[in-house]
This record gives sequence, structure tokens and C-alpha cells, in this order.
Amino acid sequence: LFPAFALFVLVFPLLGFFCICFGQRKSWKALKLLKYGILAEGALVKKEATGSEINEQAVYKLTFSFQDQLGREYFVEEKTHKTYLLEDDELERLLYLEEQPQLAVMIDTLPSSPKIDSQGNLAVVSFFSCIRCLLIPALTIVGHGSYFIFGVLN
Repeated sequence: LFPAFALFVLVFPLLGFFCICFGQRKSWKALKLLKYGILAEGALVKKEATGSEINEQAVYKLTFSFQDQLGREYFVEEKTHKTYLLEDDELERLLYLEEQPQLAVMIDTLPSSPKIDSQGNLAVVSFFSCIRCLLIPALTIVGHGSYFIFGVLN
């Protein structure tokens, strides 16, 4: 029915799939650190421009120094165009794995920037803020499902 060049449209879903896979890899790391990570504080030791931009804002690589529970020094690097998130406190909070302290992440750069209290526990989020985040995906699923049921199957 279609000429061979019509397969070109498959490029877009494939690009989307690779973007999802890349983002998912970063999310798994963040989830692992949220579940098993140890809370620490890091000091900014270096800030350098990467030469790239996001939304016409320069991206910087910020390097933080922190100590694990045994007092050994480690470094964590974050690349972001939102440097104000990581420069608002003298010591920024981070999470690291006890068995792999080099695997660390700054809390302020995590997706949706979870709130962590002084004891290191995640703060409880209200039910309504969760519903608000799920509203658009739920409406999309209901809309597509309704179209499929009433439009395609009838």
C-alpha cells in the first residue's frame, strides 16, 4: 500500500524509544540512590562551562567534594544549566552508595527534587500533588482508549 520511503516515519518512534531508554537509565540510578543512599554534604570545588547550551542557557559542570562515613574524600560531578539549584547553599546535600561512594548524585538535581529532612528521610508528598502529576497521562490514556473502543472497534 505504501512506498518504501514511508518507513521513514518509523524514525520518530525509534528516537523516542532511545530517549526513554536513556532517561530510564538515569532514573534507575536515582531510585537506587534514594532507596539505599547515604546522605552527605558536598562543597563546590570547581565550576566550568561545557560549551553547550540548553534553552540558550550555558551548561556548566560543577564538581563537589564530599566525605564518606570513613572520612575518605570523593568527588561528584553534575552537568546542568540550572546552576542556581546547586549554588544556593554553602554545603549541598547529596546521596551516595556506601559500597560505591563514587556513585553519587546531588539531591537538588534529582527529578522533581525530593524533599529530605535533617534525619535523611524523604518527606511525605500530599495525595493531591501526586494526582496532579498523573492527571495528563491519565486523560491521555482514557482519550486514546475511548477512541480505540468507540472508533476502531465499532
